[in-house]
Amino acid sequence: PTATGYLEEDFPPSLIPLSRHPHDSALTIEDSVHYLPNNSAEWSSTFPVGSGGFVRLGPRGRLFGVSMFHQLHCLDKMRRAVVEPPPSEWESWHTQHCLNYVRQMLLCAANVRLEPVKEIESHAGGKKEAKVDGLGLEHQCRDWSVLRRAAEENYLHWPKE
Repeated sequence: PTATGYLEEDFPPSLIPLSRHPHDSALTIEDSVHYLPNNSAEWSSTFPVGSGGFVRLGPRGRLFGVSMFHQLHCLDKMRRAVVEPPPSEWESWHTQHCLNYVRQMLLCAANVRLEPVKEIESHAGGKKEAKVDGLGLEHQCRDWSVLRRAAEENYLHWPKE
């Protein structure tokens, strides 16, 4: 495909070329008091204003989802399934879809960062268990805010309804 018409399968594979979005940001993993399962407002704040993570491209404004925002949506969906059990068959299917989608995206990213094993006392009393928590480790990442800004900029050009 030439990626010019944005019709059927004729579109680029990414919103931002990977050459302009390298793994040049550091992220140190830490526990947080933010994004607790019952805090819907904080989870909602991860999505771009207006579009919710969708973009319109091409001369006809074809609508696309951006994978990172789909992944965040799925994490939020699983969070809600823990806080509020799914009320319908559709919601159960949607949660299962999200679980599989996030699993596949984690496999796709295949993060190779080593995480040292720590000896941690078990809750069952006294016995130590080997665990990994990933805390305090720095990861090389793509800057997610670049993608968020691109989606928000794209939304500014959506037709007003």
